[in-house]
Amino acid sequence: MTLSAELRSIDCTSCGAGLNVLGGGRVTTHVCPYCGTLLDANDDYRALKSFGELQRPASAFKLGDRGRLFGVEFTVIGTLGYEEHWNGEVWAWTEHQVYSETHGYGWLNFENGHVTFSRRVRTDAWISTYQVEHSEHRPSASCGDETYRYYETTDAVISFAEGEFTWQPEPGQRTQTISALGNTGMLDFSQEETEREIYLTTYVPAKDIADGFGIELPPPLQKNHPLKPARTWAHRKFVGAVSGLFGAMLLILGLILSLNPGEQLVSRVFDINADLPATVDFEITNDQGLVVIELDSDVVDGWAGIDFLLTDPDGNPRFEIGRTSDYYSGRDGDGKWTEDGSHAAIRFRPGEKTGPYQLEIDIEEAGFWKDGISRTLLRSEFPEVVRQISVSVSQAQTSGVPAYFAAALFFVLSFVTLALPAILHQRRWAGSDWDDED
Repeated sequence: MTLSAELRSIDCTSCGAGLNVLGGGRVTTHVCPYCGTLLDANDDYRALKSFGELQRPASAFKLGDRGRLFGVEFTVIGTLGYEEHWNGEVWAWTEHQVYSETHGYGWLNFENGHVTFSRRVRTDAWISTYQVEHSEHRPSASCGDETYRYYETTDAVISFAEGEFTWQPEPGQRTQTISALGNTGMLDFSQEETEREIYLTTYVPAKDIADGFGIELPPPLQKNHPLKPARTWAHRKFVGAVSGLFGAMLLILGLILSLNPGEQLVSRVFDINADLPATVDFEITNDQGLVVIELDSDVVDGWAGIDFLLTDPDGNPRFEIGRTSDYYSGRDGDGKWTEDGSHAAIRFRPGEKTGPYQLEIDIEEAGFWKDGISRTLLRSEFPEVVRQISVSVSQAQTSGVPAYFAAALFFVLSFVTLALPAILHQRRWAGSDWDDED
């Protein structure tokens, strides 16, 4: 990354500083990096005007940097800083004019750690400001075999300039550019007073900059860029289809397992006043599968807190747990409504402890909620909201929950892999200023 020994130099006609002449014969303007004076390259570098002392924009490149891109050697000959102001926000980026002795001129653009390359193209494609402002649908233009759809309009001003250019930049000069995004590049349309300019812009990976210029780019401030190629996965469709198939198979398996009622050991109905607290004895003979204790109640417009204490064959408490049974109903502007939580279940694995178990059942508390009023009842008042509860115990029951969980994971994997192109497409277009609702 050194200056070519064959490049000649001049002295700035304003401050006398020595300046390297890096560009070719089409250079018309040279901005002195020391004093900011704009020099006319076609008139013995006569001083035209001064940019003054301006703050140099952030960039990974500087004047004289040389490197290879797309198999072509380029030299950085000019630097322009741009700013766009809108709604209190400021966007800033840097554009470098580059020159190749064999391929002419182009631009290296540096913004938020990303680098793009622009070359002027000759095409009849065009998107005008009028189209953008009056079209009901996103405007588009074709160039070569690719279609480019409107992405954004940029109104920027030149905030900095130094080096050589094939045109004459002015301090504070305003430029409006309409950009259209395609699959592999972006077309930039700008209307000058006397001519139209169209540039084709493509993304330059950080590795290409490192290999071609020997410059390590800083980590990008924004990971996404509309031109940045998305990583492709050769087996995406296969993985998505197989994951969806596995998910369907696991869903069916879960349904089969969930439909297995197991073997019922006991079923009892208890009257709140006459029977509780109560004790239920049952014997577990199968240590495979789940033991399920199911609870139902006739609770109405209230709730009941029911406690269970299970003792194993050794006389030790297996667990003590509570379940709430509730039921509410009413009417509102949408009609009748109900909230039914009168059913509850407790599941556990017996392990190797088969034999006689004992289940103690009692209602700890009950209450009601109606018309915005909540009240906890005395035990003698429990029948106001619940009169009976039924308890059943089954063994060797299978659960479809693990299969459902695995099916959900496979369905998510299938969706993500198959929907990846749509997700990446949406991310590419996230920065567009086009609103389809307008």
